[in-house]
Amino acid sequence: NPGSNPVIDVGLSVTQGFANMILVLVLVFIALATILRVAGYEIKKLLPTFILVALLVNFAPLLVGLIVDASNIAMNYFVSGLTQFTAWVDQMGSVWSGVLTVAGFGSIEAARSALFYSAAVAIFSFFIGIAFLTYALIFIVRYVVIWILTILAPLAFVLYILPATRGLTKKWWEQLVQWSFIGVTAGFFLYLSSFVIAGARDWF
Repeated sequence: NPGSNPVIDVGLSVTQGFANMILVLVLVFIALATILRVAGYEIKKLLPTFILVALLVNFAPLLVGLIVDASNIAMNYFVSGLTQFTAWVDQMGSVWSGVLTVAGFGSIEAARSALFYSAAVAIFSFFIGIAFLTYALIFIVRYVVIWILTILAPLAFVLYILPATRGLTKKWWEQLVQWSFIGVTAGFFLYLSSFVIAGARDWF
């Protein structure tokens, strides 16, 4: 939420100021291009876009916030259902306790079985840990990138006015959508992995 993030607030105060200055320069450029009859830059064609962008520059945090909030709702739906991970940790505690008991007081065959058993548990736990670390890094990078894209939003909107720079605005939109909804994708696969873990608990 930009309103509660001081980093975004400070960044937006700078980029919105630059965006408003660029709007003035663009308006002068459009006027000169109209006088010189430069094709594609006539004021009749660009004025509606200019007015729309001038409004969006000041409402950029709200627009970005709506998109991010929509992705967060979908992401939280999957993440809130990850109840199997806590059960997995409890199950592993019981498993290791059982392995140590068998290895310490059982026969040689039981000790070998316990060793194989513990190796299987360790390998499975290792890959689960790697998955958790990967998703944690994705979520951290996601938030940082969204902060940067939110700060750059006013400038991205201004670039849409002129046909020559609209491609940069398109790239900004693509990055915003991708990084907003990558959390939904990650949450979905975490949600699926919770069912894998639920099945793995029966193996151990």
